[in-house]
Amino acid sequence: MEVVRARAHGNNFWSKNTASISFPITDVKLPGFSRSYRVVGTCHHRGTVNSGHWITKVLTNGGWHELDDLVGKSLVTSPHGVSDDSVTIILLIAEDKLHA
Repeated sequence: MEVVRARAHGNNFWSKNTASISFPITDVKLPGFSRSYRVVGTCHHRGTVNSGHWITKVLTNGGWHELDDLVGKSLVTSPHGVSDDSVTIILLIAEDKLHA
């Protein structure tokens, strides 16, 4: 699922939307689907439309980890989804496929 964080203002001028959003980590319901989904990864952009840096957060057997190429190692992080102002991609998996 993509969270669109930019919009055009005409004459090739774009601005970034940094409004905070909150979303559940488990039991995510999507319109038109009967399955429940779980967030297993997210991509985050920090910076402006023209520059910035990407990080990734993934769920592993050991919990949530933040991957940042500037740090060079994964960092244990808390689950996200509350007042998040940098998420742009949310990776979901069907709850019934999580342990299949």
